[in-house]
Amino acid sequence: MSNTLRYIKRMTLAVAACLMLTTIVAQAQNSLPDYSKPLPATKNYTDETLRSFVKVNVAMGNEQVKTKDAITKVIKESGLSTMRFNEMFGALKIGDTTYGNAPKSEAKLFKAASTKVFALQEEFASKMKIVIRREGLGLVEFNDITIAYENDPKLKARIDELLRTMQ
Repeated sequence: MSNTLRYIKRMTLAVAACLMLTTIVAQAQNSLPDYSKPLPATKNYTDETLRSFVKVNVAMGNEQVKTKDAITKVIKESGLSTMRFNEMFGALKIGDTTYGNAPKSEAKLFKAASTKVFALQEEFASKMKIVIRREGLGLVEFNDITIAYENDPKLKARIDELLRTMQ
């Protein structure tokens, strides 16, 4: 197998892992449900569980902003625009070994930047997992609440009220 194909397979696996972790670690205010699988049934979460959920989101809010800013900086310093990086990333996701017919010089910039971006995402995800577990939640439970927050108006109202009273 050529080095390029190995790299693409490794990057595709990393992308899949990052996308899965993004769902797990997305802040409730900015998360989008994964419509490719059925939504979990909204459980009758205790106030204690929802307080833990809010604490995780509050605790990781600044870290998420820092990570996003660091990723943007890495991409800009690579010489690619964020838009071009995302175009090339999209091409990679569908197995396009040319990164959307990118010149070799751009492909080299993308490879270098994407390695740093994935490292930043993995670091954020690791921190998020620690905070989730420290607050007594499981990763699946946290993800289920995140998705339910977007889809269940009653649960959203409960969480929003908890957030107001906890601040």
